[in-house]
Amino acid sequence: MKDLSSYKDLSSYNEVGAYQHIIRWLPLKKGYKKELLVYDFDPNSNTSFSKVKILEVKYENFQTENSGIRPVFKVTEIYKDSKTVHFIDKVDRRIWKQEFNDGKLIILYDA
Repeated sequence: MKDLSSYKDLSSYNEVGAYQHIIRWLPLKKGYKKELLVYDFDPNSNTSFSKVKILEVKYENFQTENSGIRPVFKVTEIYKDSKTVHFIDKVDRRIWKQEFNDGKLIILYDA
């Protein structure tokens, strides 16, 4: 088992699979920056700890297929060496789109 004694406050860490949902509920505004502490649990004792850095938040409009134009937060974050851009609705915090690895993989949600 990994020695966790060097981590003073484990309650400030989030599971790596949850951080993309946590980003939606942060107090986002233009220019917002933040570091989130995350852990990647591995039952084979390879649990790792790292940071997700929110580099930039901008305001944009996002054209959806069924809901028209929506005001969104365009949130750029980096985890390890991977950049992700989230398009999060400013009204209901719904994720409309995510771009991974500089747009090489794009996921649309009910656009």
